[in-house]
Amino acid sequence: MARAGQPQRKTRILNGTGECYDYTRVVDGKSVAFYAAFNQQDRLTAAAYHRTCAEALAAGELDNSKPLE
Repeated sequence: MARAGQPQRKTRILNGTGECYDYTRVVDGKSVAFYAAFNQQDRLTAAAYHRTCAEALAAGELDNSKPLE
């Protein structure tokens, strides 16, 4: 996620073996929340706009360590 720059917040996930990064991006002139989650091999496992890591974690979206295809 080097392109996204420094995250606003880092959250440990997957029992401490992964991390989720919160960003704010400008889309169509509006600030929009965005998160990206990575497993212990630094492979992307989840990402979405309009949601933070905390929201995704509460919704059970960060329980998977399998990389996105």
